[in-house]
Amino acid sequence: MKKILLLTLLISSSISAFAENTLTIQCDALNGIRYGIDGKGKVAENKDGFSPKSSTTIVWKIDAKTATISTGDARATPSTETANLINYQKDFITWSLTNYGATEIWTYNFPTKKLLYSAHIQQYDLQGGTAGTVFLANCHASAK
Repeated sequence: MKKILLLTLLISSSISAFAENTLTIQCDALNGIRYGIDGKGKVAENKDGFSPKSSTTIVWKIDAKTATISTGDARATPSTETANLINYQKDFITWSLTNYGATEIWTYNFPTKKLLYSAHIQQYDLQGGTAGTVFLANCHASAK
């Protein structure tokens, strides 16, 4: 009976330890392209991105339905948002969030070590325009 109890404790502690594993993804500055249409119908396309000293950190407790995404640079307090898990497969993981009138998609690709960020911004300017962005960053991931 004692052996069964000990075995049960060992199994449940190893399951608990696995459940506590956390994936942390740290990325350089996101840069790419923004494409927009202002409220007057004028189309604009230009390079855009976060400041060169910025970074993005994603913390995901493995198997959780949400992750914490923090972005910022040395000049400002990082903004931290909670994103919803959309898809997790062998080679990539994707989260989404709605933030300040934008729908954002964050996808990390494990083999390439790249983070792809895209956003659909409903309120691009004061005239009611819309915009979309696609950014890419180099990253590294670790699990603890």
